[in-house]
This record gives sequence, C-alpha cells and structure tokens, in this order.
Amino acid sequence: MIEPEKNKFLTALLVSLFFLFASAAHGAQPWELARLMTGADGTTRLEMPLELSFDAVNHRYFVVDGRHGVLMSFDEAGGRLAAFNAGEQIRQPVDLSLIDANRLWVVDRSLNQLLYIDVSEKQVRAFSIRHPNGEPVFVDRLDRDRQGRLLVLDRLSGAIAILDDNLQVTQTLAGGKDFQGFSDFKVKDDGIWALDGLQRTVSHFDGKGRLQKTIALAGELSFPVAIELDDSGTLYILDRHAGDVRTFDAQGRFKTAFLVKGKRAGQLWYPAALAFDWAGRLCVVDEGNARIQVYERK
Repeated sequence: MIEPEKNKFLTALLVSLFFLFASAAHGAQPWELARLMTGADGTTRLEMPLELSFDAVNHRYFVVDGRHGVLMSFDEAGGRLAAFNAGEQIRQPVDLSLIDANRLWVVDRSLNQLLYIDVSEKQVRAFSIRHPNGEPVFVDRLDRDRQGRLLVLDRLSGAIAILDDNLQVTQTLAGGKDFQGFSDFKVKDDGIWALDGLQRTVSHFDGKGRLQKTIALAGELSFPVAIELDDSGTLYILDRHAGDVRTFDAQGRFKTAFLVKGKRAGQLWYPAALAFDWAGRLCVVDEGNARIQVYERK
C-alpha cells in the first residue's frame, strides 16, 4: 500500500511530467497573448467572428461577425469602436477587404454578392461574380494583390479567381493534378500562397498567377483551414480541430506547434482565420470562443 505522502508526491510528479511532455510536443511557445478583442465594451458583443482585416494607416482592426451581420471595428489596444451594417444592407458577411479608411469590399453570402461600400459617401453597390462561361462564382474569401486587383476564392471549385476593374474573371488559379480546393490564401510581395486543406499542401503562384511550386506539409494536420507567412518565409497553418498553429519551413518540414485547444485566454476553440497585422502581431480569429486573440513575439 502506498503511503499518503508518497501518493501525493507521485501524483504531483505525474502531473508535472504530463505538462512537460505536452509542452515538448508543441515546442517552445514563440508568442505570448497581448490582447483579446470581444466587443464586450460595447452594445454588441462578438458572437461569430469569421474574418478580419486591417487599416494599417490608422491602426484599426475590422472583424466580420456572421451572427449579427455586422462589421465591428477595434483600436490598436483592442477597444471596441463601432459596429456597422451599412444601413442593414449587410446581411450575412463572411469576409472583408479594406481599400482605405472609407472604402471596402465585403462578401455577403445571403445573396452570394460582393458589396462595395463607401462609408463617407454612404454608398453600397452589390455585384454578382460569374465565370467566363456564365456560371456563378460562390465567393468565399477575398484579398487584393499588389496591382489592386481583387482576388476571390470560389468555395464551390476551391479555385482563386482574379478579377479585373470591371469585376470580370480574367484568370483562375488552381493546384496540381491532385488539387482538392483551396481553403485559404494570402497575397504577399512574392505572389500568392494558397492552402489546400484536404491535400495538406501549399501552392505558391507568382505575381502573374503562374504556379511556382506545391509544398507538401509534413506531419499530422487534423483540419487545416488558414495560412499565413512571416518575413522569413515560415508557413503558419491554423488547425481548426486541433486548436493550434503549426509552422513549416519553405520545404514543408514541420518546425513547431503552439497554442492548444480550450476555452481559456490564450487557447483556441474551433478557430477560423489567421493574419499578421501591420506590426507583425499574429491575430487569430477564435470563432468558437467568440473573440480575436492577438499575439506578440516573445
């Protein structure tokens, strides 16, 4: 029979070893939580954050709330500024892209439309996007490239459509022969980086939309949904089901994993999106916990 004091010691030892191995499995934590954005300091709290965008000039965050059908803005410290729905013309937003402080694009899934919004002019224009063959583009995520062109992800085909100034599809980007559909993409100075979550691959296109390479991500990924890259070329992959962020080098070799699944501050519960802000902080749209978590590098 184990004596009570020894039993307490063994229990404490086992608990310590558990957390030691758990930390080792996820590697050293390279980021620390800087702030949480929930909107709780206003009349409307975030309930279903899906995506975010930035005003790098005025240091503002803009978040899509799919539950309320609003865009919510926050200052650099994470304080809530306003909730906006363009006079109830925004119904089911899923993504947004800022042009400048007063103009933006919003994806509205209710009618499968792109909304162009000019806040200063109080103007909203709705557009339906179609492929050259007349089939509709089911717009999901969007971004703008360095030439100012709008890029949209077609959630039906999983391909990225590049639009001209008249919102006509001029080019479609897809992966290789085993392509299953992109779940997310990011525009960088060296081109477009797109994540095929089902294949666990990342495709890199140059500025003209030519496929440069496809990178197979090593190791296990449960349900990868979002991608980011830092200035060193490290790939950051957000795993929705595992509730963590995993990093890979340019060859797809696993480097480290950080953050864990949970509901406490600094933990993730079915996160949806990932992005670096104007100061290089890592922002995670934590959908399940109804908040945005902002991390700074240690």
